[in-house]
Amino acid sequence: MDAEDTEMITDVTETAPDNKRSCEGADLNLETKNCHDDPCNLNMPLGEKKLLPCLVKVYDGLDADLKLNDVVEFIGVLTFDPELTVHPGTVGESVDCIHGSFLDEDISAQLPASRVPRLHSILHRKLSSDQLFQAMPMNTLGQLYPDALSRSSFEELRSSLVARFTEVLGGDGLAAEYLLLHLLSRVHARVEPMAVGKLSLNIVEPRPMKDGSTSFIQMVSHTISTLLPRSHLMSLSLEFLNEKLIAPKKNYSSNRLMTGDLQLADGTHLMLDETVLRSGQLNDIGLQNVHFLKNMMEWQKVEYDFEFYKMEMSTDVAVLVLSAARSRLFPSDVVLPLRPTRGFSSDFPVENLWRWRIYLAAARAGDHTIDPTIQKVLEEELVSARQEDRSLGPEVFHRWLTLARLLSLSYGESTLSLERWNMVREMERRLTERLRVC
Repeated sequence: MDAEDTEMITDVTETAPDNKRSCEGADLNLETKNCHDDPCNLNMPLGEKKLLPCLVKVYDGLDADLKLNDVVEFIGVLTFDPELTVHPGTVGESVDCIHGSFLDEDISAQLPASRVPRLHSILHRKLSSDQLFQAMPMNTLGQLYPDALSRSSFEELRSSLVARFTEVLGGDGLAAEYLLLHLLSRVHARVEPMAVGKLSLNIVEPRPMKDGSTSFIQMVSHTISTLLPRSHLMSLSLEFLNEKLIAPKKNYSSNRLMTGDLQLADGTHLMLDETVLRSGQLNDIGLQNVHFLKNMMEWQKVEYDFEFYKMEMSTDVAVLVLSAARSRLFPSDVVLPLRPTRGFSSDFPVENLWRWRIYLAAARAGDHTIDPTIQKVLEEELVSARQEDRSLGPEVFHRWLTLARLLSLSYGESTLSLERWNMVREMERRLTERLRVC
């Protein structure tokens, strides 16, 4: 790892021997001047307040495999080392910052302003999405794990989860199917500049907010955050877009990479609430933020600003857009007008929760192939579809193949069958009919 990599990935915050690095993955560089300039600015991801910051020290070069935005589990010894020299005029402010950062817990009363928490790592491991699913509450030892799911278990869990989504979406079964496939999507390959496997979804709920759109968004957000280990709801009001950049930027004064809302770990689900966006003028910051979001949705890349240069970082974030009309700012792979037949339901049965989490983890992690004989049939169907409708472009065929892969995985199948392919074509036919009258 060269010096530039170290700066980008671990953000070394102190002079250390060659065999010791300070990883700012937990992100604490609580300098007095930063606290003075911006009180309690702990550079927390997504502006979280209820988090405990910690500086992790990894020894003997074992941090070489750690990269930006990795989710890592550390086991080590927690200590408090003298680190900061506090200027007399800023003692009170520093104490306030530290007390605020520890949420007024007992530890805050015992922690001098000249000390910050350290975790001396003994061992660590990077956590994949399926490991995070297993680590979620209610997934205790002896319960179901992804490799223990049988074909019948897949179908049973799939059926119950789609039924649950149907209730959440007001009885719209087609929307429930698309939502499931969207949640299973991930980038499984890159053919520059394309990110193969992504499936962004735009659910259009045209009813005015006073008639239920707000509660609908809350229900969808609650459902997703309950099922997935990492999710984030971003309300795209005009004020939010114009206020600050949502992409990370390096601050050379504090020698820190200042986090942004789009600095997300792979496997995170991002929900964009466009229903709160009102007419108005986007300033330069707002225009940049719209560009950042569109770039993430289309290419699964986020532009990091290092002041003297900019670098695109690959990401893997499933994006769901909720809007009152088809989103013009953020084009999605699938645009789905909602057709509710009854009220939206907020009930979520706890007894099935852990089983659904394991199902999602297993389906997302599954491998998938297309048999050569099936591939030939698909090629013939794509040619036939193109002859019938000249407006069909490569992006449509790519979407069909992505949906077919995800549909197969949702049934626990590792190869594509004609049955699943025909199911995808039927789903797309029904969706096209909706879009014609939308």
